[in-house]
Amino acid sequence: MTTHPPLPAPAPDAPRTSFHHKAAKYVFWALVLSFGLNLVSRGVFNAAGPEFDVARRVFGVLMGVVFVSVVPAGIIALCGIPKHGRKGLLGPGLTGILLPLLLVGMAVPAFHQVRSNALEMRARQQAQQLADELNTGAPKMLDEVTRLEGAKVDPAKTVTVSITLTGVAKSELDPALWQEKVVAAVKQNVETTALASLVKTGVTLVYRYTDRDGVLVDELVFRPEDFRTKK
Repeated sequence: MTTHPPLPAPAPDAPRTSFHHKAAKYVFWALVLSFGLNLVSRGVFNAAGPEFDVARRVFGVLMGVVFVSVVPAGIIALCGIPKHGRKGLLGPGLTGILLPLLLVGMAVPAFHQVRSNALEMRARQQAQQLADELNTGAPKMLDEVTRLEGAKVDPAKTVTVSITLTGVAKSELDPALWQEKVVAAVKQNVETTALASLVKTGVTLVYRYTDRDGVLVDELVFRPEDFRTKK
């Protein structure tokens, strides 16, 4: 009976000390450091006052630099696969490239939503500020026959300004003269003052005129879409 010599033991893996393997390790530790800094900054700075704004910005820049640096490190790791094989390089390489892209892709819609919410809140605040200014001292006479009753804001960001023609009945008004004198003057006032900027932010402005008997005379409505079409 022939006895075969024992097969040689497989050679141990070569130490993973190449530049590509170091880049792969960097991907892991950079991600750990980035997320760790994020947690620390939230815990430290959330309750801090404005005197820590500079430190917040420094931490933000540091986290961003560390996080973005995993992309080139991931590319370097993948470039070492033809020479060293996939083990220890493929996973970190793909993670370093795809994870930042995935998070950026998720952050873009969130950023737009935050910006939209901020603009919405600003428009509501400006609408309320205008109403508060108009309500100061109201009701008050604007001229011999025109009385400002006040203004109110509804949830749709519509500011309704109520005005009474105290000495005039609707039947006594000349429609052509009304358009020429009142409507034209109100439009010019809105379009040439800061009110135009307010409407462009998303606020609808309504001037509601009633006669001495409370009968509706006219409603002049200025909508954001009307101003966006103007050059």
